[in-house]
This record gives sequence, structure tokens and C-alpha cells, in this order.
Amino acid sequence: METVNLARKLAAFQDHWSPKIVGELNSQHVKLVKFQGEFVWHHHDMEDELFLVVKGRFRMDYKDDGGVERSLDIGEGEFVIVPRGTEHRPFAEREVAVMLFEPAGTVNTGNAGGALTADGNQRVCLSPWENRFLRCCEILPGLTAPLRSRLGDILQINEILN
Repeated sequence: METVNLARKLAAFQDHWSPKIVGELNSQHVKLVKFQGEFVWHHHDMEDELFLVVKGRFRMDYKDDGGVERSLDIGEGEFVIVPRGTEHRPFAEREVAVMLFEPAGTVNTGNAGGALTADGNQRVCLSPWENRFLRCCEILPGLTAPLRSRLGDILQINEILN
């Protein structure tokens, strides 16, 4: 178990519309993303999404059940849940930093695809031991939580000693 410093993670990347995994729980990914401008209209057939504004503000355009376009303004410290199947499009006049909670494997552009489709497995790592830890977990996917924790401790101690 460890803490995650959102400011440090956000400082580690600059690109827009490319969510980065910063945590996992119960088959869900916790992601950070920065964006500015308008995204593509899209929906997710099987996934709900939660958008929590860490810094800044944005507008979520969406289509209601009758197909009428509507919008919500989401500010710092606020979140919105987009239900599965809801056509939506984020827009930010200025850069915004958002935390996403969504099922692992969710494609950022949903059904739309296209040039803004991001690699859904990008992670933000701050140290070499974190990279080694993630690589070990990929090679050994059956590691239990206690073993993953011990492996992380061993790799971190190894970094300190070297």
C-alpha cells in the first residue's frame, strides 16, 4: 500500500487527451488526463465513467435520452458520472486536469475511434523501481497482493542501496 501524489503524477506528463494509469482497484483503472479544447462525440457501450476535476474546469456536452444536446459545467473538486451508452464530449477552454475512474480496458474514444484514441495502458511512473515493479507484475500476473507488496518493498530497498 502506498500514497499517490497527484501533483507529482500530473507534473510527469504534458500531453493532452492521453489518460495515464495511476492506480488500480477492483478491475477499475484510476487515470489522470490533461486536456484542452474539444474531444470527439462518443459513447461506451459497457462502461460508466467518472470524471473528477483535480485542477481547472471543463464542460461535459452530452445527449439526453431524446437526443437533445445538453451540457454540464464541472469545476475543481467536482465530478460527473457518465452512464454507459450516453453520447458525450468533454470540452475545456483552458487546460484541465481530471482523474478518471473506469473499468480496465476502457478506450478513451469509445465507439468513435480515430486519431485521439490513446494507448489505454500508459502509466505514470516516477522512479526506476516503479518501472521494474510494474514489469515484474506484467511477467508474473498471478502475484497476490501480499507478494506484490513485498516485491515493491524489495525493489525500492534495492534502489536505495544502489
